[in-house]
Formats: sequence, structure tokens, C-alpha cells
Amino acid sequence: MTVEKLSGVVSSYQTISSTSGQIKNGQGSIQTTHKTHFRVDNRPCVYLQLLNLNNGDNVTVVGEGAGEITVLALRNDTTHMTYSVSATHWWIGLGVCALLALCGLTFLPSGLIMTLLFGAIAYYCYTQVEKIKGAIQMLSQ
Repeated sequence: MTVEKLSGVVSSYQTISSTSGQIKNGQGSIQTTHKTHFRVDNRPCVYLQLLNLNNGDNVTVVGEGAGEITVLALRNDTTHMTYSVSATHWWIGLGVCALLALCGLTFLPSGLIMTLLFGAIAYYCYTQVEKIKGAIQMLSQ
């Protein structure tokens, strides 16, 4: 998918929070996820975290998607706040896959398949990191 930039006025702003998990015998875990849906000049956008936006704010959005834009970076030109998707989990995935790919080299010949598989996944993680960095750079232009 291609990354595109658009600017305009926010409308139809809403945040959806979902909570899931379980507690048993006083222990467990609960996770809360947030999605922020809005429109920029009537183009639907979604950001997978919370945003400090209001209807009527002027924003610049960089994201990808054919219909609904999945936001990678956003600048609120009204409040001068900037938001971007975190690349941390992609960096962790890249490191783990690169390490596993290197370990696969020690177990030839089946390790070669492991090396190719984890090498491909590491490359995908790297492309995601570069996409996020590119979106942040596009936002500042």
C-alpha cells in the first residue's frame, strides 16, 4: 500500500475503547485497547491509539489505505501536537528474528530454511520501521 498525506478539518471524531481479560483467584490480566475514528475533509481515518482531537481541528495526516486511512503520523495544526505510531514492537521483532536467523545458520541443512524464514520476517519488520520513519518525515514537509 502506498503512504499518502492529507490535510483538512476533523469531523465525526470518536474514540472506541475495548477491555478484555480475566481475573481468577485474585490474579490475571486485563488489556484495554483504543481506536480513534475521525474524518479529515470527509475521508475516514483510524488511529490505533488515543488522540487529543476535537471536531473542527485542522490536521495533517500521513497514512495508508485504499478507503479508510490507517494513520501512521498526525500533526494537529490547531494545538501543535504531533503523534506517530510506535516502532518499538517492530524493532523488537527485527532483533528477535535476526537473532533466530543467525542461530539457524548453526543447524545446517534444516537451519537454512529457518534462516530464510526468519530473515524474511526480519526484513518485513525493517520495512515497517522505515515506513513509520518515512511517514514522520512526510509530516514535517
